[in-house]
Amino acid sequence: MTSQGLAALHAAVTALFESVAQNDDLVGPLSRVDEAYRSEVTEERDEWLRNFYPRLLTHPAIRRINQAASLINSPFYGDCMDIAAESPESLDNPSLLLATEWQRRHKKYEEMARCANLLGERLQQHASPATMALRSKLSYEWCMALNQQADALREEAVTAAERSAHEAEQAGDIPGKLYAVMVKIDLLQKIGRWQEAFALSESALSEAEALMADAQGTEAGERVQRLVMNLLYHRMNIAVDHRLRIGMVRELIGSIEENPIYQQSRGQPWAEDPLTKARAYVGQQ
Repeated sequence: MTSQGLAALHAAVTALFESVAQNDDLVGPLSRVDEAYRSEVTEERDEWLRNFYPRLLTHPAIRRINQAASLINSPFYGDCMDIAAESPESLDNPSLLLATEWQRRHKKYEEMARCANLLGERLQQHASPATMALRSKLSYEWCMALNQQADALREEAVTAAERSAHEAEQAGDIPGKLYAVMVKIDLLQKIGRWQEAFALSESALSEAEALMADAQGTEAGERVQRLVMNLLYHRMNIAVDHRLRIGMVRELIGSIEENPIYQQSRGQPWAEDPLTKARAYVGQQ
């Protein structure tokens, strides 16, 4: 980075700190820091950043700067936090929490764990209100990280279910394909894509019911009856959870009650609890 480029970066950082002092909005000033920071990428700039980041971390308004950085995904702030995470033992507890948060936001779970584990070890030694506040925030970061990872795993599971359905279809196993589709329906609900799940349940159920009609009296009959029953439950549960048409829910209840596999399973909690919820929904309308 040229001396002129470094001077522009230094001026932008100075303006950011002045905005903090004046209690101004920080998104604009931090964006200008990012512009200056990205204008040239050199070893000189990186060396400057390594010397500067402790000053940022210890700034009295670091929480406000952190909030602004999270809104615009600031590369300048992010690189400061990445450098900080390289040597977590050198950070004080509030800075260690900030580094943990930034790594979690950017799904850098190994780096996050190093920071979080060290902070957890430190905080176990004390039980003051201030320490408990930090412990609560650290537990929040852990729960957010686990939730993010769970979402990522569910997305991977959707892909695996799609692959299973495709492979079953290639093998000529249409019930097997629809069982994989049913798993996808369940996963789509869990990641908030319930409209897609509901539409998919309609086409899958139609195909499964056609199979059931053809499979009566065959070895495959019971497998297909179970498939149809499970798809009916999925469709009914989505309809109840999202308060869809009452007439449709009533029809789904009736179809489940007529299913031979349900009739063999009467009284079982897994079979009755969803129906009880659906009947209550129908009765409230």
